[in-house]
Amino acid sequence: MKKLISVLLLALILVSAASCGSGSNTDTQSVDIEKVALALVDGLPFDSEIKDTENSVVANLDRIYEVFSVSADDVTKACFYRDMSAGSAEEVAAFECANAQAVENVKSALGNRITYLHDQWQSYGPAQVPKIDGAAIVVKGNCVFFAISNDSSSAQQIVDNSVN
Repeated sequence: MKKLISVLLLALILVSAASCGSGSNTDTQSVDIEKVALALVDGLPFDSEIKDTENSVVANLDRIYEVFSVSADDVTKACFYRDMSAGSAEEVAAFECANAQAVENVKSALGNRITYLHDQWQSYGPAQVPKIDGAAIVVKGNCVFFAISNDSSSAQQIVDNSVN
């Protein structure tokens, strides 16, 4: 009887170990958000240079939390590229979230950012408003990517190509 229980226990351990093997589900794979953000910067059309000057990257997490009104409890890693000259609303941001609820919180914060930018640019630079209204929010697993460019419609494809 002890031998049978030992064999069954060993079988259970082997089945459990096999089910934890490496799958290809991108929702659970680690995503390099900086790599994907740079792919968005390189792949989307922008009027401004949001990558090629050292002032174009906001790397301070506290500043990113403030700009996007996201919580440090929700976002474990983030990066943000934008035109620092204030002549354009163009930007790219990427967020690695703590869990599924955090993803929803970040998406909500990005919706609020779009509304805020729309209202700000409507009087300041109305030519930027269509870009803002066409902003892309792309979710991949626990990562959220955000882009405002001349044509953000290919953001989903760029993210998919960068992750797979």
